[in-house]
Amino acid sequence: MELPTVVSPAEWQAALDDIRAKENAETHRRGALAAERRHLPIARIEKDHVLGAPDGTARLLDLFDGRSQSFAGQIGHPAHLHARDTSFALVSRAPIENLEVHRRRMDRAVPAEVVR
Repeated sequence: MELPTVVSPAEWQAALDDIRAKENAETHRRGALAAERRHLPIARIEKDHVLGAPDGTARLLDLFDGRSQSFAGQIGHPAHLHARDTSFALVSRAPIENLEVHRRRMDRAVPAEVVR
């Protein structure tokens, strides 16, 4: 591995300022792109998708529990999502039996009072 060049404090500061300017430009570019994504139009889903669920089957619309949105990402307690008219549902191509094995394993890993 080749070590970086040793320079004076002034040269180091100039190089750092250059990198920070590039980082700031990138942050603004990604922020603008994220804003574009948030303003994408909504597409109506006409097909009635039926999915496997722990209790049999569920329609895609049923996963929303009457709320206007679903969300995936850094998930907090469902009460926080419900207060914002948001449901949380994960959809997978895996057979429901495989998903249930994973859910049961995760249920054992997390204390019940945390899940509720």
